[in-house]
Parts: sequence; structure tokens; C-alpha cells
Amino acid sequence: MTSDSTWAAGPGETPAIPNPPPEAPPLTPTEVPPAPPVESPPDEEPVGIPTEPPPELPPNAPPEGPPATPIDLPPARDPRQPQE
Repeated sequence: MTSDSTWAAGPGETPAIPNPPPEAPPLTPTEVPPAPPVESPPDEEPVGIPTEPPPELPPNAPPEGPPATPIDLPPARDPRQPQE
């Protein structure tokens, strides 16, 4: 086992404090770490939900058939009769 002089105990056998890296100086309790850099907004509009209909559909075209309703039944079928 080898001893490293950077981890040597201080005076009075107190634990040694390692040296901080040069790119991150220690902060005092009243200091706030710097904010990350702000990214610039994109130059073009992001791709999302289209606001216009696709070109193959005519604008405001009526539906091909009437909308279905909950009471629609297959042809030639009578509605159920309530049971007594």
C-alpha cells in the first residue's frame, strides 16, 4: 500500500480535504451556481399537428354518409322487446 501526499492527514490528525478540480471552484453558502447556457429558439416552426386539411381533401366537404347513431340497427331486424 502506497501513501499519497495529497491525502495526508492535516495537523492534529484531522482528515485531509482533497483539492477541488480547477474547473469547479468551491461555492460559499451564499453563492448560486451559474445557470446553464440558454438555447436559442429554432429558426423554423417545429413540425406538429397540421392546421390545414391535406391537399387531397376538398375544404368543408360533406361526409359521404350520415353519421351513425346508437339506435341504428341492421336491416330487417326488429328492436328487442322488453321482458316481463
